[in-house]
Amino acid sequence: MAALTALISTAFSQTKVYPLSEVNPKETKGECFAYMLPTTMLKVTVTEVKVTEVKGYYSDYAESLLGLTNFIKENKTRYVLGGVKIETVSTGDPGKSFLVVGKNTSSVRKLFEKDTHSGNDASTGSTVYSSKAAALPEFFRNYADLSYTQQSQAFVETKIIDGVVTQVPANHTKVVSKSFEQKARQAADAIAKCRNDQYLLATGEHETPYSGEALRTMLDELKSWENNYMSLFTGVTLRDTVCRTFYVTPADMQNEVAVFSFSTDKGIAEKTSKGDTYSLKFNNFGNTSSISEAISQITATADTSNYLRIRKSVPVQTLLMLNGKEVYDFGFIDMFQFADIQLIPCSNANCGHGIEGFIY
Repeated sequence: MAALTALISTAFSQTKVYPLSEVNPKETKGECFAYMLPTTMLKVTVTEVKVTEVKGYYSDYAESLLGLTNFIKENKTRYVLGGVKIETVSTGDPGKSFLVVGKNTSSVRKLFEKDTHSGNDASTGSTVYSSKAAALPEFFRNYADLSYTQQSQAFVETKIIDGVVTQVPANHTKVVSKSFEQKARQAADAIAKCRNDQYLLATGEHETPYSGEALRTMLDELKSWENNYMSLFTGVTLRDTVCRTFYVTPADMQNEVAVFSFSTDKGIAEKTSKGDTYSLKFNNFGNTSSISEAISQITATADTSNYLRIRKSVPVQTLLMLNGKEVYDFGFIDMFQFADIQLIPCSNANCGHGIEGFIY
């Protein structure tokens, strides 16, 4: 047992750890592998709603015929922020890369998690995907009232039949064009009739004893017709939902990072564009600066070349900010880059179970 312990200690003592930027892998001798400390990337999904208001055909008569004051007076488009969602993605930190060199590095390598990283830099920027565009309601889109009507005039014609003067009833039909106001009045009359029919059904003032289900069906149908004709006066509002995804990787101990801009006339835009700026603010309540300073003093004169660098995730309060003011508290999110880097001797690495890193 003593011999085995001495052998393992000797193997680990010959294991060295170098920052990858300070060593040339081609000049190293023995087994080696590289690893990165983990960092947390935030996947921020922002939802915007494009609101399109379409003026009704008879909006000019909405107030005079129906007494309405709250209706769409002109076609216009605006944007509304629908929501912000955050997800975390663990990836490697290129600025915290290390090379482990020695005669028996496989023992150290097994201490890391089995998950490996492809080595490619995490994608940045944004991707966009959109739902199916909202369409005009079928009744509103296909509505077309006849621009003319037929008028009949009844009169009596005097005819001589078989030498006898006889008055014969007759009528004359002619086509008369309807004015726009007349067509609006007909639509308003249809609304009044739908409401009256609903009242008669609801109060039971009808001869046929309808069942409850039949009564509900007829009331729903009449209400649907009322809403269809009402839209000719009030207009139609369409809503298209568009989602945009941003990938944000805060730097070590960074307090706040801008994510996107938003305006009611253009919607979501890059953070450099004009508009209200939305950012994420991070509050790390686990302040370990005094501990880090003490450790740095202890290791300042010590040889730490055979120490592994590791770091664990810590809970960080994440806030959504609008132009510097808090909008929403996402709560605590576990993030790696807000934790201090720890040193563990390779010979005692077994004590650091759950060492997380990205191995190459």
